[in-house]
Amino acid sequence: MGSQSRRVLLAYVDESGKPHQLREGPFVVTAAMIWPEELRAAEEKIHGFLKYWERRLKEHHPNMEIPPLEEIHARTVVMGEGFWRGVKPRLRNEFILGAADLVGHLPVVFNIVVLRMEPGAPLDPHRVRYEVHKRLIERIVMTDPRVDEIVVKYDSAGFENHGIAVELLRGLHEGYVQYRGEVSIGFVDSRRSPLIQAADLMAYVTRMVEMGRYLVRGIEIDRAFILLEPRIRRCPHSNDYEGCGLKRATLHRDGRIR
Repeated sequence: MGSQSRRVLLAYVDESGKPHQLREGPFVVTAAMIWPEELRAAEEKIHGFLKYWERRLKEHHPNMEIPPLEEIHARTVVMGEGFWRGVKPRLRNEFILGAADLVGHLPVVFNIVVLRMEPGAPLDPHRVRYEVHKRLIERIVMTDPRVDEIVVKYDSAGFENHGIAVELLRGLHEGYVQYRGEVSIGFVDSRRSPLIQAADLMAYVTRMVEMGRYLVRGIEIDRAFILLEPRIRRCPHSNDYEGCGLKRATLHRDGRIR
């Protein structure tokens, strides 16, 4: 009999908010998990969604220069940045809800870490990013500890993550995660990686909900979260995701994160 095929799990990671902005709102990091055999079909669905919306926008705004629509980029759409500034909130809302509905039906599993801070807590942005990503890696591994390899992909635009990646790999060998398989970390361009875009959408929507911003500039953030919520990883033998696929933590005045 031949040997069993090697099992690989992919994780596409993106952030919403920044560690140095923690006083203004939570720092959220999200991983969109998918099996390699499911990747191509998922990417094609997101590409198809973007092409459809590029045509719609050109039809609704024939006098506006609409560039090729390469990514979802939730914040840009919601806040009306770039060419989206000239698109009516009704259409921007429809775009975000359509994207959330699409991603909510993809064969993905989300792991999310949300970090807040107490007033007066010491803020070290580098440590914050490392500690949040460390907790995310722990949850990525918990998705299926039996896999032979986990491939983690970050948005290459977040150049500050390169150093964090080295620290995370070192941390894995120091034993904060009980995982015997291989973990590799690389970088991809979000414009060429639809699953990074899915992680971006989940991270942004989660951050807005955590801040109580359910309606932002006419965009129904709460409805988008409801559409995405079924894809958050559930706890074993439970339909609950609190503490499992969605981990909340706080940076306290004593400097500890818990």
